[in-house]
Amino acid sequence: MHNLFEIRDVFEKVKEPQQTQCENCEKNHSTRICQDCSVFLCQECADVHKKWKDFRNHTIIEISHVQTSANVASLVPQKKKICQKHPGKKLKIYCETCSELICSDCTIRLHRGHRYNLISDTFPKYKEEILASLEPVKHHIAAADK
Repeated sequence: MHNLFEIRDVFEKVKEPQQTQCENCEKNHSTRICQDCSVFLCQECADVHKKWKDFRNHTIIEISHVQTSANVASLVPQKKKICQKHPGKKLKIYCETCSELICSDCTIRLHRGHRYNLISDTFPKYKEEILASLEPVKHHIAAADK
């Protein structure tokens, strides 16, 4: 499952690409995104990224091609579905207090007294918020395409 907050953050960067710095050199404006790393890059860094052995097969696209929620969601790497704190336990619960995915052991040991819910129950709520936040982004993308 994608982290909805990461998707929102990517939308914010896509909305104002001229104000988004390259996450590699931190000097130039980003014009590209690596779909595999979810990293915003300038043209120069994107060219170098494609030359490195470990990143050679990564897909780099122009920010202007990111126009739909499906495209943005594909830029956010899949999180492991297994709890890092409790190996073997699946992440099935969303802690609203901490804004993170947790397992059943986490609810007892690390998130006692927090507000949490099943991911399947939480997802529709945040999906609607994200879709509502897309409206201004669509306007900026349309303006940038002109």
